[in-house]
Amino acid sequence: MVSTLHGAHTNVKESFCPKTDPQKERQRNTNNNLQNRMIFSFRQRQKYKKRYHLFYYLCGLFYWMKNQLCTLLLLIVSQIVMGQTGIFGIPCEDAPTVTDHEGNVYATVQFGPQCWMAENMRCMSSPSGKDWVRNPVFYQDRPVYKSYFVAIRDASYGNLYNWSAAMDLSINEYSFFHTEKQHRGICPSGWHIPSSDEWALLLESLGGSNKAGAVMKCHTSKWIKPVIAEQVSGFGAIPAGIYTEEGLRHTGNYAYFWSATTYDRQNAWGCGLFSYNSDCYNILDYKCYGRSVRCLKDEPEEQLTNSDR
Repeated sequence: MVSTLHGAHTNVKESFCPKTDPQKERQRNTNNNLQNRMIFSFRQRQKYKKRYHLFYYLCGLFYWMKNQLCTLLLLIVSQIVMGQTGIFGIPCEDAPTVTDHEGNVYATVQFGPQCWMAENMRCMSSPSGKDWVRNPVFYQDRPVYKSYFVAIRDASYGNLYNWSAAMDLSINEYSFFHTEKQHRGICPSGWHIPSSDEWALLLESLGGSNKAGAVMKCHTSKWIKPVIAEQVSGFGAIPAGIYTEEGLRHTGNYAYFWSATTYDRQNAWGCGLFSYNSDCYNILDYKCYGRSVRCLKDEPEEQLTNSDR
């Protein structure tokens, strides 16, 4: 009961405040805490994400600066040690040039005990007079096993030869041909088609298969966006590509060379290097495909092992 201003008494309803349910209050507090933790966790993740991105960009910048510094140091050392020529290979002392059976003259380059041609073979006929096909066509995807060569418009590329032409073998000989000796093939007298082991020795002398490709290339616009060393070896690899059932392919990107090492009736080993990296590897390929040919000077007879005789 409440008194009025005039002293009268009036019945009024007492206000009612419900009692707090402890269980609901605990649940409400739990939900609030969970929500606060989620908000904090989200903000924390955002903070860590920004830190991660910053760390990622800093690592990328550091890696780029490290590569630039290493390249600069390598260039400085190369300039000091190798001089200003840009080529550290030198012509072979006893054979600075070599001439094939057609009169084509080729430069040479020395790597340790090996004397290599510094240009691709470009003869258009067999030294032994065998019949060759010029610029053949693979009809209905059937390979051409008869000896052939492909003359590229630019003579600096040299020619591409299938394996039987490179080895100067007849169609009846090449399927079962195997030799451990120095096999002349289409090379000038006193020179031979290098074996896969001889290619491996060259790559080892140029820093290994993961690095040799960068120094084997030549500085020329014929390579498309090449990975190439400032100081090259003088080997002068040029991207003549390969000839297959699809015609001339990969000119500007790849350089393929035959070896004298056969794998089976249809395949033989060779060496390949690529525009986009510094690699150079022994590669197995069909004998019917056309590749470039480099020749290696014969070792003196007294240096050959008994198995090579």
